Amino acid sequence: MNILFTNDRLGYAGGAEKNIAHVAAGLKRRGHRVYFAYGARGSVEPEKFAALFDGVFETHVLGGDPDTPSLADIVRSVGSQTVYMHRVSPVGVAEQLPNSVRLVRMVHDHDMCCPRRHKYFAYSGRVCDRPVGAACFLDCGFLRRCDEGKLKFSLSHVANCRTELRASSQLDALLVASSYMKRELVINGIRPSLVKVLPPAVPFPERRQTSSPAGHTILFAGQLVKGKGVDLLLRALNKVGGNWDAKIVGAGSDLANLTRLASGLGLSDRVEFVGRVGSEELSNYYDAARVVVVPSRWPEPFGMVGLEAMHHQRPVVAFDVGGISEWLFDGINGSLVPEQDIDVFAAALTEILLNDVRAAGMGASGKKIARNLFSFDSYLTALENQLSIEDTSEVRNAV
Repeated sequence: MNILFTNDRLGYAGGAEKNIAHVAAGLKRRGHRVYFAYGARGSVEPEKFAALFDGVFETHVLGGDPDTPSLADIVRSVGSQTVYMHRVSPVGVAEQLPNSVRLVRMVHDHDMCCPRRHKYFAYSGRVCDRPVGAACFLDCGFLRRCDEGKLKFSLSHVANCRTELRASSQLDALLVASSYMKRELVINGIRPSLVKVLPPAVPFPERRQTSSPAGHTILFAGQLVKGKGVDLLLRALNKVGGNWDAKIVGAGSDLANLTRLASGLGLSDRVEFVGRVGSEELSNYYDAARVVVVPSRWPEPFGMVGLEAMHHQRPVVAFDVGGISEWLFDGINGSLVPEQDIDVFAAALTEILLNDVRAAGMGASGKKIARNLFSFDSYLTALENQLSIEDTSEVRNAV
């Protein structure tokens, strides 16, 4: 196949871009030709990212320079049979392209089902399980938090979500990482047959078996934004006794607030804010950790950190939000804690820190789960089936 990936930016930025990079390299190894269309040049290794593809194109359709080609022009020039959409709006895309081109979108987050994007209530911080609608305004749904830039908030509207949902319903397939995400789309009016659950996987090399370290390091890896719940983690850590230290790996707009909170709780000598690190260095942090934590406030569409932890044979303690329960099995490869219950979170951490046999057993179970349920080769095969031109949409053919 000739596959055209589309995304809002060129370069590494977050989990979506990492997924694109892994998938593009994997499909290319299988003999497919892969291309990339984008709207803006990202700041993180755009040249390295571009080198993964057989061709890279800026397009005004995705927000690029007005003089750049249209998506239809790019599809024709590379002979693409499939357009694989990521962090881009599908509004108006289907109308530009012939029915013979298969349109598949990977839904990475909650943006089209929540005007605030985060899918948790502004006042309580609890996960929202309602469809997008007028009730969103009662929870400040017209304000969207900006995790980047000088402005803290921007204006949003439920009508934008509804427009995007309608446009997405005209595509050939919507891929999601978890059954949780499928349920979210279905309650928002997407027909179930359109949504395919495809749990993500990443190509990890075979690693030597690493025993649980003698130390008591707790590892968080992710963005430092409110939705990732590092503030909840710090409050839980304040209830964990004994000898431990914590490494907070990542960067984000909430760093200053979190640093002050750690100081106010008297944790500054135990909690280190490491900052953003490369993939090899992050691997070393996983190896040195006794346990990995996912204290998310927002409902994780899947939770790739957990998968990385399992590959490194480390148990996970996480709040039961979003799709986390689809890979974290309580008492087997870690502890699944009720949403925002910091007392239970602290108790689960304490048990793993104090019990060497328990920690090692959970880590070994996680390794088996990752290998058996989340094989990258199996993931690529399932994705190939979804990207195939042979399965065309009844909706688009009827247009």
